[in-house]
Amino acid sequence: MRTPVAFVLAAALATMTLAGCGGAAGGLLGLTVPVITGVTNPVARGNSATIAGLNLNGTLTTAYYANPNTGGVIATIGASSGNTTSVVVSVPANAGTYNVYVTTSDGSGNTSSASNAVSITVN
Repeated sequence: MRTPVAFVLAAALATMTLAGCGGAAGGLLGLTVPVITGVTNPVARGNSATIAGLNLNGTLTTAYYANPNTGGVIATIGASSGNTTSVVVSVPANAGTYNVYVTTSDGSGNTSSASNAVSITVN
């Protein structure tokens, strides 16, 4: 019996990913995984939040606001300013509690794995 091509391809890609990125700590594409250490909380609608952390990348950092019950992403917002330890991002227009996490990019289309998630309240 022949092994399905999709299975062989998936196995080969998994092997290349694990061998090529230096392990889980390096992220899927070898970028350093960002870590959120704090966030402005609560935040009024129409304002911005400051996310503090490690391994951020200024305006190449993207914040994802997710529903804390379902995990579904409600808003994806790029940072308007920042550096490697803090970024400023707008908050969703609707009031509520969200889990926010970030990814960073290297500007060449490569994106890090997601950071840890922290809770934020938008009033």
